[in-house]
Amino acid sequence: MSAPGAPIARLVRAASVSLWAIVMAVAAHVAGGGGVPPAVAVVPVVVAGGALAWWAAARRIGFASALGLLAVPQVAVHVLTGYVHGHQVVPGPSMAVAHVVGLVLVAAGIAAAERLWWAWWQRVTFVLRLGRPRAVPARVPLPCPTTGPVSGVRLLEHVVVRRGPPASWVVIAPVARPCG
Repeated sequence: MSAPGAPIARLVRAASVSLWAIVMAVAAHVAGGGGVPPAVAVVPVVVAGGALAWWAAARRIGFASALGLLAVPQVAVHVLTGYVHGHQVVPGPSMAVAHVVGLVLVAAGIAAAERLWWAWWQRVTFVLRLGRPRAVPARVPLPCPTTGPVSGVRLLEHVVVRRGPPASWVVIAPVARPCG
């Protein structure tokens, strides 16, 4: 199973968001008193919206992010259709209200779907991790260099101590053997 940001998961999320957003945008456009936009205007928006959704699908999307990501293509479509076809760039009040309501509904739906998607993914990965055996480090016995008692003096022969109390005060404690 792939991660939530993997290409196939991003493709599914981006396609569904792009499709849902364009359907709601066209519905809001018609509900606001406009006609159904021509395919020449809709297809580039679907492609651009899909690319934008693909980019955004790599991370979690909240309500504010979704609102911004949805508003940009709608404004771009109105500006482009106004430039190319003489369409009214600044819509009437009913068109503006319809688009704002559509934007808020779709952004809320995307935010809710994102919460569900990531919560579902956390549960799936938790269950998958439960079923996977954990790697346990192998027990390797430590080599014992000697079999007899170890003298602390012999272990510290190479150490030159220049600080501390006079040598007559030094007490050499027995050293514990690391093995056995």
